[in-house]
Amino acid sequence: MRGGLASGKAGIRGLGIAESFERRSARSFLAAVVVRGDRVVDGMALGGATVWGTDATDSILEMCARLARPDVRYALISGPVMSMYNVADIRRIHGALGVPVVSVGRGAPRGAPLDRGAMAGRRFPGGAAGRIAAYRALGERRRVGLRTSGEVSVRAAGCTSGEARRLLDSVTLQGAAPEPIRLARLLARAAMLRGRAAGG
Repeated sequence: MRGGLASGKAGIRGLGIAESFERRSARSFLAAVVVRGDRVVDGMALGGATVWGTDATDSILEMCARLARPDVRYALISGPVMSMYNVADIRRIHGALGVPVVSVGRGAPRGAPLDRGAMAGRRFPGGAAGRIAAYRALGERRRVGLRTSGEVSVRAAGCTSGEARRLLDSVTLQGAAPEPIRLARLLARAAMLRGRAAGG
């Protein structure tokens, strides 16, 4: 995938990535959805990550490899802290895909979800220090107010926060959920419910 940040032209493709999981489960369900600027869904892939694990970045890149979409011009990730402290490295994803990557959180930043206090007493594979370092390497979250009056916190790799805001304005129809992420969440939840029904 190669390209630059783009806005609302009908033929421009963007990638939305989101997850759905239940805390009692060992795996989360990941979904990647390719969405055109005119809101037409143009591709999708499913994947998974380990709850409390460290494989979110690898899982996202594997979905992107299976999609094999060189026409995608940007990626939006619901996160980047997924699957109970499974950190998605947006800089690594940007480096692999060659397109701007923006992680989108709900609401304004209210402190770091990953710190030694939050992890006290928890036992993680590989320890907590690596997760804290991975989280801090993502950089500072920035508050972004959208034209819909929704409010999100973002981190960006491969573009400025101003460019990220303009992109989010162009792909958010209402509230604070950009359309590519909203659609990816729906797909991930459908996969989770199907897995639950199948006993997986």
